[in-house]
Amino acid sequence: LRLEAGLDWVKVSQAAADLKQFLSSSTNPFRPQKVCSFLQQKESLQAFLKPLFINW
Repeated sequence: LRLEAGLDWVKVSQAAADLKQFLSSSTNPFRPQKVCSFLQQKESLQAFLKPLFINW
């Protein structure tokens, strides 16, 4: 209890605001990476890859 009595307490609302600010200002390594829109379009990807594999 002596150790806890010496701590500076922070309100939950202030801790939540600090956490929101920190997370919005930094990148999240666990967020799925976005795929470029060109690769998401099946037809565009097939048209791009087809000439590469014709002679195989």
